Amino acid sequence: MRTETLLQPAYVPVLLDEVKDHLRIDGAEEDAALGALISTSVTLVETWLDMALINRTVAVYLDTWPETQAGTGTWWNGVADGVVSMLQSDIFHAPLPVRPVSAVASIGVTAADGTTSAWNTDDYYLKPGLAPAIVRKYGRVWPQPGVPADGIKITVTAGFGADWNTVPAGIRQALLMLVTHLYYNRGDTSGDPALKASGALGILAPYRTVRL
Repeated sequence: MRTETLLQPAYVPVLLDEVKDHLRIDGAEEDAALGALISTSVTLVETWLDMALINRTVAVYLDTWPETQAGTGTWWNGVADGVVSMLQSDIFHAPLPVRPVSAVASIGVTAADGTTSAWNTDDYYLKPGLAPAIVRKYGRVWPQPGVPADGIKITVTAGFGADWNTVPAGIRQALLMLVTHLYYNRGDTSGDPALKASGALGILAPYRTVRL
């Protein structure tokens, strides 16, 4: 499973004027430097949260779909007689590795001859939000690709919304704190140390999901 950003966000989660007001900076002499610090801060926060803040178009590539997992039925007690298929439970959810997700543009499946066809939207739906997944409808089947790698391409819209106003206030405040820290400590810290030293880490913690 891999992801590729096809269309970058049109905006950033905090405005330049907002940062300048927070830092009490007048004039435009430092606008370029502040813009770079904003970009750096956004990258640090998105990486630490494993999250997209502003809407962007992302392609998710899968080799195959989940199909069945053995022994998940609640009736199973360790001993059972019957055909193998009775010991399996259908999987209807295919979790997505980006979050949050608000829309699915298309799902393409590549056949052995290299042609790609779209999976019918009547056969699935999106479970949106911070734990997004493609959900196969009852009575439908996962369309299997004919190539060994990247045979499934899911194109989604990932992010809280189209502009800064849709990003949770706590995350935006953490970004302002991080930009401020980087501005006054340029070249000293980066990554997790900067997040911690700025005080942003505590604010961001509730939004983070730890992957097992």
